Amino acid sequence: MKKFLIPILSIIIIFIIFSNISFATEANDPGGGSGTEEPAEEDSNNSTNASSSKNMIIGKLQKVGDEAGYPQAHDYTIIDTIAIIIKSILSLLGIIFLILTIISGFQWMTAGGNEDTINKAKAKLKNSIIGLAIVLLSFTISTFVFNVLNQRP
Repeated sequence: MKKFLIPILSIIIIFIIFSNISFATEANDPGGGSGTEEPAEEDSNNSTNASSSKNMIIGKLQKVGDEAGYPQAHDYTIIDTIAIIIKSILSLLGIIFLILTIISGFQWMTAGGNEDTINKAKAKLKNSIIGLAIVLLSFTISTFVFNVLNQRP
């Protein structure tokens, strides 16, 4: 069982770390932030067209985001950063408890009538469901609190 738990947890941790990284380019960066050299002269027209269409798309997306009320990257406050950290930690804990619930159910199904194994699986299942309920409740409360704190006059 331990040989399955460690790879699953490492994949979940990697997913959570990389899911919070955003890859964005500025609309004023004609090269797209790739750090590559300028294209040859024959490809300069194609590059200019691609760059201008990219800037046009980014501009339209920023306009839609502004009209929808989404904050720009520079509009985040310390409260938003704390909310993201807390929600990420609670999401990780929720995933861990969900995996423990699945593992406990699997242990119960494969117990083969062994009462000791069934009792251990039941206890672990009960504890993981309680933990999952606590995490979901705290996630709900923290979301409500941070929404109240972020209401701007």
